[in-house]
Amino acid sequence: MKRYSLLNFTILGGRLLCFLQVCLFIVLTLLFIHVMISPAFYAETEFVPLAKNTSVFSYTMVERWGEHQSIPQNTVSLDQVEIFSLIFNYLRLSAILLFTFLAIKDFLSILGSVKTGETFRSGNVYSFRRIGIYLFMLFILSGFMQVTTDEVRFRGYFLNLTPLTLTILAFIMGEIFAQGNQLSEENQLTV
Repeated sequence: MKRYSLLNFTILGGRLLCFLQVCLFIVLTLLFIHVMISPAFYAETEFVPLAKNTSVFSYTMVERWGEHQSIPQNTVSLDQVEIFSLIFNYLRLSAILLFTFLAIKDFLSILGSVKTGETFRSGNVYSFRRIGIYLFMLFILSGFMQVTTDEVRFRGYFLNLTPLTLTILAFIMGEIFAQGNQLSEENQLTV
């Protein structure tokens, strides 16, 4: 049993991450509904739409119009955000959570097959390819941000290389597992 202790720990951690993703989605949805129902409750809640991003390349801009153009303000209260902007960001964040959840779930499927000794089965090849697609979608969705109010629009474009690198690695692992699956099937036919 000691042989699989690290694998069991990783599977348990992955399940915990899936549970946290579901909890975050529920909290995000409840917050979104509450902001839509009573925006006045969030009049004092300010946030920085374009917080410092850790990506390698980023471009941010702030457009101001109206009578308060000269006021340097990087924060905005949640009740001032336009409805379309709220919906857009809710859907974007929900999609990020969904693709992260699906990638972790496919990774747990791969770990489960490794635990049972079916490492190079064809399902793992498809799982790695799906993980690559999910990570590429995360790369796209995490690459932009827009928050619009009545007097200001915050826009940010980010080149986050981590999901892109993981996408390439997932596709490479899919090809390695495809070759392993082919060799495994040839080996079974030989015996």
